[in-house]
Amino acid sequence: MRLVRIMGGLLSVFNEQEGISEFEHMFEVWTNPEALFEFFQAHQKDLSSSTTEEAVNRTIEDALALEDRFLDTVENDTEQLQTLFKPLSNNQFRLAGFQRSKAYGELRRSWLRVYAIRVDEDNYIVTGGAIKLTRTMQDRPHTNDQLRRLTRMRDYLIENGFDDRDIEDLEA
Repeated sequence: MRLVRIMGGLLSVFNEQEGISEFEHMFEVWTNPEALFEFFQAHQKDLSSSTTEEAVNRTIEDALALEDRFLDTVENDTEQLQTLFKPLSNNQFRLAGFQRSKAYGELRRSWLRVYAIRVDEDNYIVTGGAIKLTRTMQDRPHTNDQLRRLTRMRDYLIENGFDDRDIEDLEA
């Protein structure tokens, strides 16, 4: 697995197929009206009261605000990354190394999720993101895939003895 530095302590898995990081790919998809229209048409039954057009516009607005928040946070102070991410499980209250984590979009009741592994308080590795319209990640294939990616990355980092020295070696 190839990792790239987005900036500061924000890292990402590199998406070989797209030729960009998962972080960049996620925001490209979330701001692409055609891709979003197809997604919401396919998941219409999961949209409670929004039309497809409203969902597309809301997602683009939320994605742009979330991306700005990430970049502003990292530019100003990498230690604040842990204020963006929360443990993936709502039952976890303590932060830990190699913890599966999530960040939410900016809008109230946002369905955007950025998934990452918390290496330590200053460093997170983004594994991907999803539009989560259901209660649990297991309810839909696209969110369940993100759960598998998180678990696979966590296991890979632990098995290979990854630590903060490995992060220092990554280029920006």
